[in-house]
Amino acid sequence: MKNINITEQLNKFKNLINAKSGEVISEQVNNINTDIESVKKEMTKGALVNTDEQKVVDVLKKYTKDKTTFQNFLNQYKTITGTELTDVLPDHFQSATDKAEITDLNSALSKIGITFEVGVSPDRSKYVASFKGLNTPASTDPMTREQLWKTTFICATQQPGAKAYKLKDGTTAYNVGGIFYYNNGRKKLADGTVANYSCATEFKTNSGTPQRKSESLAQKFAKSTQSLGIQNGKMDVGTLQKILAYLEGPAAKPKTINDFLPQGVPNDVNPNELQGETPPTVVAPDYEGIQQFVNK
Repeated sequence: MKNINITEQLNKFKNLINAKSGEVISEQVNNINTDIESVKKEMTKGALVNTDEQKVVDVLKKYTKDKTTFQNFLNQYKTITGTELTDVLPDHFQSATDKAEITDLNSALSKIGITFEVGVSPDRSKYVASFKGLNTPASTDPMTREQLWKTTFICATQQPGAKAYKLKDGTTAYNVGGIFYYNNGRKKLADGTVANYSCATEFKTNSGTPQRKSESLAQKFAKSTQSLGIQNGKMDVGTLQKILAYLEGPAAKPKTINDFLPQGVPNDVNPNELQGETPPTVVAPDYEGIQQFVNK
């Protein structure tokens, strides 16, 4: 009976799960194995042999389609080499000397919400590397949330004057009227206060404050005429005549001939014919005023 290597068979099953459609599975297995050997060769070079970090970066970039694909490569690397890739990367990638290669790798990783970081361990005894964001659940993954700008938080992107800012984690924030809006439903006010927001209640005005119902021109006109003592003023001839009468005042009333005659006695009554009554004082007509009126 032929001996069966259980570990080898399990690895084949793993490759089947992560296989790409449209490509022969055996070729995909061979490709990933070849890539792993290529990276392993660079990682096992001694101190006297220069490591080609760019070659490692180019291999890793091939598996940045999504987190599952990248995680599968790391798993296969450990299975084949017996070593975690993050354990050997710090020996060859330094932030000071390999900045260009690290930047190139992060440019590809940022598209799937991962950041490659190299630094010193907490006890400062060694250098450590990590793929930050690799194990972040999809619901909280920054790059997954970035898609929410097209749906849940689209209102922020459509505000007049909204300005996009690229953040360190590769995501975008929008500045609207001095308020920064993020793809996790949070906003940062101008005074530094952080609060929640949603498109259902936000952006009633460009400043993010609830919008007051605007008054129509007719409503504003009616309100302004109340100060003139006109109730329910309308934009019609009648209301305009009332406004003109108010502005002209009593002194502007057109004068007639009666305005220049004495007011003590009716015009058609002779004071000498009144009997039993004390004749009222007769005031002489305003001849000068009458003359001015006639000359008009």
